[in-house]
Amino acid sequence: MSSLRNKKAKIRLNVAVYAILFVLATSLFLASWIEGMDSTWIGLLNGLSVELLGAVVLFIIAQYFFIWNEDLEVRNERLDQFLTRNEQDSYSSVFVIDKDSKSNDKFYDYLNDRISRAKYDIYVSGEGFDSVGSEPLAEDYTQATKAALKNKVSIVRLQTSSEISVYWARHLRELLKDECFTLYLTDSSWSRGSLCSIDYVDQINNITEYMLSVSRSSGMNESNIAGLAVFVRNNHDLATDVMQMIKTRCKDENLSKCITLENFDKYLKVK
Repeated sequence: MSSLRNKKAKIRLNVAVYAILFVLATSLFLASWIEGMDSTWIGLLNGLSVELLGAVVLFIIAQYFFIWNEDLEVRNERLDQFLTRNEQDSYSSVFVIDKDSKSNDKFYDYLNDRISRAKYDIYVSGEGFDSVGSEPLAEDYTQATKAALKNKVSIVRLQTSSEISVYWARHLRELLKDECFTLYLTDSSWSRGSLCSIDYVDQINNITEYMLSVSRSSGMNESNIAGLAVFVRNNHDLATDVMQMIKTRCKDENLSKCITLENFDKYLKVK
């Protein structure tokens, strides 16, 4: 960056020199009008002034073109630095998920906000909503998904449980009416849990979500399995890996089935 500034300073100095030459050329031209001057000198001064004037104009135009070009290089360099910085910077947010509390409300508020603002694609896996009191969460999640679908975001969901609640079945049927929503059901061998990759194709505005189970101990006994929901922003490689993991599982016909409105009841059991 400093080298570009030095080049621009030299160019501006050259422009100043050419400006002085321009004044000199103008002076020579005016001097040719002095009374009593020999016609030979008048012709010589006129010729020199015209040549100097033409050269100065051309050089000034050329130098300003180079200055503009250097400014463009500086802007491109700054843009590259901005993109590189944002691509390399990765940020994480962690939420505690506990079925015995309302702490997961913040998690779903965050997740739903990111889903509703997606621009390109979403790959997600999970069991869905079936616990007591989760119906409002399922409704909010579905509305966020519909907002993304309205923006023509491609959504692939890998359902990891064939037994689903009545209200979750209703929401899935609604989502299947949209051509941008694709649903797969995988068998019980899926061990990755709940995953989500949002806008993996975006180098600097992607987000990945995954769940970690944590056993809380009380004395000698483990109880109340809690979960940690981890969101990682601006990590293109991680978002791509999660997307590929879900996509590969969905395409494996031996392990997954594509669910449609026509075969919904055949593969999914409403409890």
